[in-house]
Amino acid sequence: MPIINFDIGCRGLRSDVTKKYGYGLTVEGLQAANYYAADQTTSEVAQKIRKPDKTFFWVGEKSRSFLFGQQLFLHGGHTLIITEGEIDALTVAQEVTDPRACVVSLSD
Repeated sequence: MPIINFDIGCRGLRSDVTKKYGYGLTVEGLQAANYYAADQTTSEVAQKIRKPDKTFFWVGEKSRSFLFGQQLFLHGGHTLIITEGEIDALTVAQEVTDPRACVVSLSD
């Protein structure tokens, strides 16, 4: 599902952060998180879709993905921060001041 809007309107998240991570709204108004190949490429392989009732479903090949946001840190960093959810990762990434910090989320 293509993401058409990166202004998701929650937690005061900036659209530059959601766009960088590949998180936004689909045509249907659902929140979508892009996931990339676990083999350390930047190929999008799946999306985790969040419904308004906070249930989720996957589109694509979930088994080929690993951590949300991993595509941004293929060359490593200084500090690794792992959160429990995509929106948590976006929130932390927006607030972290260390440019070498890698902020990712578990997929489930």
